[in-house]
Amino acid sequence: DAPVSTSGGQLDVDANYPCDTASVPAVENVFWPSGLAPPGAYRVVVGYGSDCNSVPSDYELIVQVGGEIVERQAGAMVYGDVVELTFAVAPQGEPVDITSEGTVQVSSEYSSDFRAFLSVDGDPTTSWFSAGSNADGPVSSFSWEVDGDEFITGVSVLSNAQHQVTSFRTGFGFVGATVQVLDALGQVVFEQDVDLPGTPDPDILVAPNVFGRTVRLLLVGHEDPTCGGFGELVVTARR
Repeated sequence: DAPVSTSGGQLDVDANYPCDTASVPAVENVFWPSGLAPPGAYRVVVGYGSDCNSVPSDYELIVQVGGEIVERQAGAMVYGDVVELTFAVAPQGEPVDITSEGTVQVSSEYSSDFRAFLSVDGDPTTSWFSAGSNADGPVSSFSWEVDGDEFITGVSVLSNAQHQVTSFRTGFGFVGATVQVLDALGQVVFEQDVDLPGTPDPDILVAPNVFGRTVRLLLVGHEDPTCGGFGELVVTARR
């Protein structure tokens, strides 16, 4: 009988094993019934366990989600080779704001009037300010994290343009930012660099569409060496 996982995934046939059953082409399918693959991050690993007197052997690895090809990889393998790729099956719900569910850590805080939580309080008229390049060096960092992996669809960073103190709206931003999403192992699964010309900084909006639990902002090019930050971080996820 074909193996079936606890989540309903199935292997239709263990092709070309043992070697005296080898056929060309050899096709194996691992699949879930339509619409029943659990949402999550998937890792596909193919190991070449026996050469069957044919070295090297060509392979093609195709991943479909909802009938659409999302990954395709081809090449040649010899005994002992392993190929690997990852993909995601997204939840079907509409994106929701999950910012309030996370906790934040920062490289520094300028003062008690510019605490990190002020950038996740839903109020764009308050800001987090770091202690600038004088304290952080060339990079100030801001990290937001939830307890479990979420399918993160959007990360927005609102500038200081709406700050309640008008003199703080300009001159306390950055030249650029790197937006990262990290998974449970701390591996970067999404990264995008964003230029921030002018002052106040333009708002940042990126669409990672990956599973992760940490959003990390790396902020460079301090407009003021003593302090600088942003008004609000917004993280949305599909569940």
